Amino acid sequence: MNDSVSKIVECTIDEDKMSENDVQITLTQVDDLCFEATTVSGNKFFVEASAGFGGTGNNPSPLAHFLGALGGCTLIKTKLELVKKGVNCESVSVQLIGTQREIPPHVFETIHLSFTLKGKLEEKVVFETIKEVISLNCPVAVMIGKAVPLTWDYKIVGQNDES
Repeated sequence: MNDSVSKIVECTIDEDKMSENDVQITLTQVDDLCFEATTVSGNKFFVEASAGFGGTGNNPSPLAHFLGALGGCTLIKTKLELVKKGVNCESVSVQLIGTQREIPPHVFETIHLSFTLKGKLEEKVVFETIKEVISLNCPVAVMIGKAVPLTWDYKIVGQNDES
């Protein structure tokens, strides 16, 4: 006997009640396991199964986009918070490593973010800013952090340059 249960849930969205803060995106199939995503403003990107799951490897996988969204949000918020604090950060980048569970579904068990900031920056300001971004200001990090442990570190380069 099959114990699985399928349910169809019908949901109607009242577009009159949507706010400018709501996010909407549409994906359409362009190839066997490749989809084009289009935002309301017309921006487009592709999402494809990884090569291990039958994709061509020419486009990022859903999990790569997931990490990219986390990285992009934390970088944007970090840069904006530093500017708000009157701090001149020449550049900021982040490398993310998501450690996946070995058995399906291969969800992330942890995600680590390694930030690199360039400029004459105070350690305390950088630490507090990234801490606030990860725990309070970046909606992507706050949502993901409720499901997966997020760890992070940072390094400041160019701190002693006289230029």
